[in-house]
Amino acid sequence: MTTIERSDIAAEAPDEAPAVHLGRLEGRTASEWWPIKRTTAWLKSQGLRRLAVVDAGGYLKGLVCLKRSGTGYCSDADVLARRREPAEERGGEPPSST
Repeated sequence: MTTIERSDIAAEAPDEAPAVHLGRLEGRTASEWWPIKRTTAWLKSQGLRRLAVVDAGGYLKGLVCLKRSGTGYCSDADVLARRREPAEERGGEPPSST
């Protein structure tokens, strides 16, 4: 099991590389029993926005995503709205014309 951040993937990593070999779990998971206040504080103290929520056996139970502003958590509606935003507004590359 792993979690992957963009910085985990080296430019020279082959496209065929198994995802399990690219990321790590250490420092990227929260217990399903952590209070949300503790989870938020930990995210902010580590400069992170996302954590995998796992049970005692290490099985994925869900994901926690802190909004960029740090004032709340991402929702499905937020994700949909960002998909509809032009890439330039998100700070990304403009869509390819091909």
